[in-house]
Amino acid sequence: MQAPRWTLRLAGAIVLLVLGAVMLWPYRSEDSPSPILLTPTERAWLARHEPIRFISQSSYPPFEFVDAGGERRGMMIELVRWIATEAGFHAEFADAEFQVAQNAVREGKADVLTSLFFSEPRDRDFDFTATVYDVPASMFVRKTRTDLSTLPDLAGKRIAIQRGDFAEQFLRTAGIAFEHLPTANFAEATQAVIDGQADVLIGDEQIVFHHLFSAQHDDRLKLVGDPLYIGRNAMAVREGEHVLLGVIDKGIEHARATGTLARLERKWLGLELRPRKPDWRIYGPYALGALLVLFAVVVWNLRLEAVVRRKTADLEAKERRLQEIIEGTRAATWVFDVATGAIEINEHWAEMLGYRVEELRPIRFETFRGFVHPDDWAHTQDRIDRHLAGEIDHYASELRMRHRDGRWIWMLDRGRVTLRTEDGRPVVMAGIHIDISASKAHEDELQRMAYFDGLTGLANRALLEDRLMQAIARARRSGELVVLGYIDLDGFKQINDRHGHGYGDRVLMVIAQRLAQTLREEDTVARVGGDEFVFILREEDKIEAALQVVERLLGRIAEPIVLDALELQVSASIGISACSGAEDIEAAQLVRQADDAMYQAKLSGKNRYHLFDRARNRPQPGEAASATQAGRRAGCTPAST
Repeated sequence: MQAPRWTLRLAGAIVLLVLGAVMLWPYRSEDSPSPILLTPTERAWLARHEPIRFISQSSYPPFEFVDAGGERRGMMIELVRWIATEAGFHAEFADAEFQVAQNAVREGKADVLTSLFFSEPRDRDFDFTATVYDVPASMFVRKTRTDLSTLPDLAGKRIAIQRGDFAEQFLRTAGIAFEHLPTANFAEATQAVIDGQADVLIGDEQIVFHHLFSAQHDDRLKLVGDPLYIGRNAMAVREGEHVLLGVIDKGIEHARATGTLARLERKWLGLELRPRKPDWRIYGPYALGALLVLFAVVVWNLRLEAVVRRKTADLEAKERRLQEIIEGTRAATWVFDVATGAIEINEHWAEMLGYRVEELRPIRFETFRGFVHPDDWAHTQDRIDRHLAGEIDHYASELRMRHRDGRWIWMLDRGRVTLRTEDGRPVVMAGIHIDISASKAHEDELQRMAYFDGLTGLANRALLEDRLMQAIARARRSGELVVLGYIDLDGFKQINDRHGHGYGDRVLMVIAQRLAQTLREEDTVARVGGDEFVFILREEDKIEAALQVVERLLGRIAEPIVLDALELQVSASIGISACSGAEDIEAAQLVRQADDAMYQAKLSGKNRYHLFDRARNRPQPGEAASATQAGRRAGCTPAST
């Protein structure tokens, strides 16, 4: 039976349309994302504050810099311009040295700093966006040097560091004594090492390598050792600018979801890929053959069952290839049926938690929740709900999951809705698990090094300063007392001289343990020097209670210490300073007063405490006669005496 002529013409048109779509599909635009969805509050804020002022570093290539022609360029500059276009606001740009750029945002002269490593101290001045990229910071030396490779090797060395860079804070927090050579930028720091003005440069690897290769100095310097830390680079706004922060965060997430961020990384950190062009020598024969085949099928009324079988075979082959890829990479995968709550997992997902997949099936959403640490569930649930509602392009959450042996494993859980109904309701969601425990452990170690004493495990000077400022701020709000004690051990030098530093270190650890056991959980104790300790006591209104704690400390410290059949003993001289919430006093002043009082205690015979006399602005001579009298002399205004 001959097919009608109109049927053949329609079939021919359909074939041509299909072939055109098939051949042009690989060359479709990958950069046509939908605009960033802003709330009415965010749009109103932008309208009131436009233009949004971005400030970048003058010399931080390839991320941001000013080229020879005076044009601002770099990965972060392009990212900001893209976000501004997609979000629909006008952006203005300025540039400065790194330290100056930070100050501009602090002082409100600029709105957004385009590149800044996250750290706890900086978090007090800035609000940070999500991390845009990670940057390892390492040591660079002249190629002839062989004496520098680890962090302790830096002690006493001349170190070139860009002004305002996190590296300076890192070294000081780690307790490294060094000669600081500040420079305006990484290019100056690099040249300082080449010229012999500095022994070593600490800087961001991508930036330093860029300077080395662009200036053809790659034969002069070398990278040594492992990275000292991994910097989480983000954009930053002034503390409290939450609406602007939300807009920039949405822009970064949108750039990541649409592939724009990956494209910029390829352009500035790797090879820039050129657009592919059709090669008709390759596709032409296939197109002609497909046209003839399809036309013949239409002419002979398209045996539907044959097409179905062929499609089914293709799908099965793709499924087999996908499974081979998953097995080869040992990826942990999951598929979530939103309507029923059922979750299908593979063997690798179960293995990460110490199970066989058969032991966990059938698994439901409630089962998954049961594995997640309670403190991580609220954030995880929020990210899932927002993605299912279409507010964010994908779901991602860092969370802890309980292993079969009882320990907690850090996971990066990522997924996306792969099927929705015509009205937008989610049907199927799929994703992967990645074990990030090692990365988290590295972060924790950096945190420990930054804020805790390596010998005793007590807080170090940096954490003490932070806690003291918090205590003073809290006292100003509530009117409570802040009591600070400065401890210097009596007789410790003789132990070191007679028995060696090994025994001295063990004595310090015993004393640290006694201090921690005697003080309360809400108090803070820190080691600030060789045998010097500082503690902060929280009292609602009475100095008497604090002095009773001090007397217990004197007794505990003076107890004999038995080490390897040796009975050793030290005592302590303690200086006390205190202030109420009504008084205007700075943290450094409070520490200095306690230190002065400690020296008075030592001069008066040791193994005692002295309270700083606020009225006379000097340590009160002699041992405190009573807690009530001491409180009056300190000027701490106790509620009752």
